[in-house]
Amino acid sequence: MKEIDRRNPLMLLPRLLWTVVQTHPWAAVGLGLLTLLSSLLPAVDLWITQRALDELVDAMGQGRAGFFAMLPWMAGFTASQFARIALDMAAAVLRTDVQERVGIHLQAQVIDKVQRVELSYFEDPDFYDTLKRANEDMSGRLLNLLQVVLQVLGAVGSLGAILAMLLTGHWALAPIVVIGSVPGLWVMMRMNKKLHWVYRIRTPQYRHTSYLRELMTERDPAKEIRLFTLMDHLLDDWRQRTVELAAERRQLEIKQAWLGGLNAGIGTTAYSLCLGLIAWLVAGAALTIGQYGMLTRAVQQFTWRLEQIMRSASSLHEESLYLGDLYEFLQLVAPEEESGPEQGPAIIPAHLSLRFEGVSFRYPGSDQDVLSDLSLEIRPGERLALVGQNGAGKTTLVKLMMGLYRPTQGRILLGDRPLHQWPRSQLRQLFAAVFQDFVRYQFSVRDNIAFGHWDQVQEGQVERAGRLAGADTFIDALPAGYDTPLGKPLGGEDLSMGQWQKLSMARALVRPAQFIILDEPTAALDPKAEAEVYRRFAEMTIGKASVLISHRLGSARIADRILVLGQGRLLEEGSHNELMRQGGEYSRLFNLQAQWYD
Repeated sequence: MKEIDRRNPLMLLPRLLWTVVQTHPWAAVGLGLLTLLSSLLPAVDLWITQRALDELVDAMGQGRAGFFAMLPWMAGFTASQFARIALDMAAAVLRTDVQERVGIHLQAQVIDKVQRVELSYFEDPDFYDTLKRANEDMSGRLLNLLQVVLQVLGAVGSLGAILAMLLTGHWALAPIVVIGSVPGLWVMMRMNKKLHWVYRIRTPQYRHTSYLRELMTERDPAKEIRLFTLMDHLLDDWRQRTVELAAERRQLEIKQAWLGGLNAGIGTTAYSLCLGLIAWLVAGAALTIGQYGMLTRAVQQFTWRLEQIMRSASSLHEESLYLGDLYEFLQLVAPEEESGPEQGPAIIPAHLSLRFEGVSFRYPGSDQDVLSDLSLEIRPGERLALVGQNGAGKTTLVKLMMGLYRPTQGRILLGDRPLHQWPRSQLRQLFAAVFQDFVRYQFSVRDNIAFGHWDQVQEGQVERAGRLAGADTFIDALPAGYDTPLGKPLGGEDLSMGQWQKLSMARALVRPAQFIILDEPTAALDPKAEAEVYRRFAEMTIGKASVLISHRLGSARIADRILVLGQGRLLEEGSHNELMRQGGEYSRLFNLQAQWYD
């Protein structure tokens, strides 16, 4: 994983601002103008305050005539407030639009990165930690970052205008306020960095607590957790972990609150000094009453704006730390991105063989090979069976075959060309698979099948695939047939696991693939349905190479050739009869299963 420079996270802000401009240029310009106009209003209010007070002092003793002399300034102040309301409303509309568009844009980048990262990274806990941090940034932090930037820009503009007003009273007013406020910025930035560091190193623990919460609240685990009365154990585990994390956060927050109080005391002292200086100048007739009222408000405004800038700068620093997590994920470089074209002019010919030459594979972060020095060939139109005990590497082998994993050593050839040199968009079309952990899409039956060839499925192909997979019987019994929505969580019909598995088989069969992978295709089927699937196996795979993974060795007899894997190596290969005559690992496993049927 490629690390970004975290020494100065604020350097990442221009990237976000440029993203804003690219995503919604007119709104970005509009927000800038509105922010500039809003920043001038505090100085206008201070000027109106001074003139109104001086006018009031001059009008004292004139009765109602003095009141009418005040009306223009009161009207000016009211107009200023309405202008502020209008500007804030316009900015809120634009800001919401920009935030939504930027959030969608960045979330799409995260999703795109997930799709491009090699599948083996999903076996790496560090990858999940980085992905979790990136996704959590999308939940709110990044959408608030633009608003914080605009607050800083507006506060800086206001600060400059108010500073000009303070200088009309005494040069020392502004430095006193600054000296009283600056220490807080350093403290807040240090605490933000500490909080982020704790969050970063505790990501695995936060993921664990999230997993425990999902176990206790989601539908699928509910029946087993209740059956085995696991709720109390899981709840205690979740509570203990959550309390420990909360205690660590609380210690930091207590320290932050104590330092915040100290900084507030320094700021209050500075404000009192400013008020004393203004009172001294008024007593010496160096300032008018109107200037007194304006300067006291100006000191308050200057202090508040300066604190706003420091709070915003602290927030920018904090958000930038988390923004770094997002860009760390987006800059992650994986083998699938480093090599292999996304698309190209080459058209993959039909009926090519697939060869493994000295292939070894290990997962990221592991020091042990799952497959080691594997050499084999899958010929066009051949039915191949992969057998072996759990952990032998069967599923890993087929994921390598489909280009979902990249070999650690050796190479995989499609025809006479390395697999990863073919255009990925075309390579994916060569394979169809039914995995053990197939997805149960909460869509209609038709969509569940059509997803196998979504962009090119033709009329009648969905129904034909349903018949081939033996799913047509239960589909016809559903309320709306192929148009029935599925999935209880979204209000659709529920299916048995075996019925879902038949849909996953139909999804693979609707795809005009050259290679069909069946990874335990009958694991959730009853014996009658299993026999029907294997009876139709020849029809399903005619003219195509197929690979069958099954722990029920009787099903391997329909294959042209059987490969026996053990501890990541190819132990034996041949037909059922040949392997039985050899009396090796296949014969031993077959006889172990057969004794239960005698």
